[in-house]
Amino acid sequence: MAGMLHIRRLSQYLLTPIVIIIILAMVIGLFFIGVPGLQGRSASNQYLYKGTAASVNGEKIKAGDFNKYYLQLLQTYGSYFPEDQIKDSALKTAIDEKLITQAIKERKIKISRSELETAMKELKKAYPTEEQMESLFAQVGVANMKGLEKVMEKQLQWKILYAQLAEEDKIEVTEEEIREKYEQIDAAHIMIATNEQLVENPPSDSEALKEAQLVYEKLQNGADFAELAKEYSDDRSNKDNGGQIGLNLVANYRRGLGESFTDAALELKVGEVSNPVKTSAGYHIIKVLDKKMATGEEWEKQKPALRKEILAEKFVASDQINTWLQKQADEAEVVILDPALRAFRLRTENKFTEAAQAYEKALADKRYKNNLDIYIATAQTYKEAEKYDEALEVLTRIPEKVTDELSVLFAKAQIYQSKGDEETTKQTLSTLVERCGENVNNLKQVLYLMNQFEYKEEAEALEAKIKQIEAERAEEQKAFQELLRQEQERIKAENESTEAQ
Repeated sequence: MAGMLHIRRLSQYLLTPIVIIIILAMVIGLFFIGVPGLQGRSASNQYLYKGTAASVNGEKIKAGDFNKYYLQLLQTYGSYFPEDQIKDSALKTAIDEKLITQAIKERKIKISRSELETAMKELKKAYPTEEQMESLFAQVGVANMKGLEKVMEKQLQWKILYAQLAEEDKIEVTEEEIREKYEQIDAAHIMIATNEQLVENPPSDSEALKEAQLVYEKLQNGADFAELAKEYSDDRSNKDNGGQIGLNLVANYRRGLGESFTDAALELKVGEVSNPVKTSAGYHIIKVLDKKMATGEEWEKQKPALRKEILAEKFVASDQINTWLQKQADEAEVVILDPALRAFRLRTENKFTEAAQAYEKALADKRYKNNLDIYIATAQTYKEAEKYDEALEVLTRIPEKVTDELSVLFAKAQIYQSKGDEETTKQTLSTLVERCGENVNNLKQVLYLMNQFEYKEEAEALEAKIKQIEAERAEEQKAFQELLRQEQERIKAENESTEAQ
């Protein structure tokens, strides 16, 4: 809206907090890079997986271990990927976690109580309020602090493993990288904005500088910094909090607020205030509340731990983690025990005959005997194996209480077309069109098949039908809107007549 005030929260410029819980990125996000993250199907109990999914070197992946990944993936990606693909991704992650856990055990990586307490202390600094901690519990998937401790212990073990693997892969860490991981600053500022993205009708550069100098003079004469921030600062995110930006890494200050701001802040002693400093946002008067620089005994003491942390981060960020995991999987004895999961994996490997056999075992399993998706997948797998009669026969076995006519007809059309039976394929598509009625979404799926099968004449006829239905609905909507408008006008006229009386 024109004239609205637009101020970007400067605190959002600081890209990463000092302490980050990365266990979810390591355990889940790492293995699903590139998948669109939108909320999808609800992960309710009806989707809970039951049974033993697989074993890794003789250790079973139980339902609980599988479900913690499956439900998160189902909730996030359920609207965009088939359930069997989501289950396969969850299985891959569960196997990878088991491989990592076994490597940690083999290398005898343990976390002392003092190390865990130190990590938890730093974590509490980053999430100081009860609300922030509750939010963290939800993000990590724990109920209380005890659960969070277990997650943190696992994270620390994984960090050590990744650091070891990074060293074995000759990954290097520079002194400057360690310095950037250590140095911190806590600053406050009073900003006179000149950027039109931050404030409506910003002053000219000279006017902003003049106002900033006025504020600086007031500070020199003993005025309170926090009070002046409330009165003058254009940074709404922190002006009522004394202009405090917060404790963060110097490197993040540089990325978020720029070189000139950060350099000016570093030149100040704790408690000192700067002259007006120019950035792309405007003019800032900076006060340093605290800072920690890479000098002294504490710096030297923390360097080894920081180096390991950077090594771990580099290993995770690189493709070496996936290479290592694949090597572990190749060398391990991985057995997929669930027949439906095994069938899907075989199918993705184009082992269609073996996949069909595994699906048949799944259909004999009480967990899947009433699962329409498994029947359809079995038929499609037989089709891919060019066993068309078997594919069609599977569809006749679908229990009546779970069958879906459209799904079966879609599957049949694809089987007949692959079989080369053009006449029956077209008959099936014609039946599909009839059964779809005026459901445009379903008709478009039939149209997709017709185009895929290169049935040009049938596709053109169906496309014309779809356009006609859409045009009729548009006219109906237009007529409805007109009726609605007329009714609103009638009510308005009645009201005006009543008021006049």
